[in-house]
Amino acid sequence: MEDRPTSASPEDAEDDVTDTESGDRPRPERYTIGEVAERVDLEAHVLRYWESEFEHLSPGKDAAGRRIYTEADVDIVQRIQHLLKEEMYTIAGARAVLDREGVHGRKAFRDQLQDLRDFLVRLQQQL
Repeated sequence: MEDRPTSASPEDAEDDVTDTESGDRPRPERYTIGEVAERVDLEAHVLRYWESEFEHLSPGKDAAGRRIYTEADVDIVQRIQHLLKEEMYTIAGARAVLDREGVHGRKAFRDQLQDLRDFLVRLQQQL
């Protein structure tokens, strides 16, 4: 059995909980900018710069205003890194590839579905 680090706050602990009654899956892991930078072998300032250049990359923020990356955000970072470093695209070229691939569209759609799901869960709880 793999040890998981304990959550630092009650908010983090809620993210690790699976609602077994409704069959919900656990929410995706969340990472700080430092954790993502280490994972993809980049400096944090590069990730911040990419956020300003790629609308596809827009991690959320916690209550203190710190960036919180999801696994989907990390996937986008890795895709951008591959396009820039391996395939030698310019930033504009990489942005165009991501637009063609529909990365932003899928994320926006996924976010809308999550919002709808959250609304339906709240509605069900009120009934």
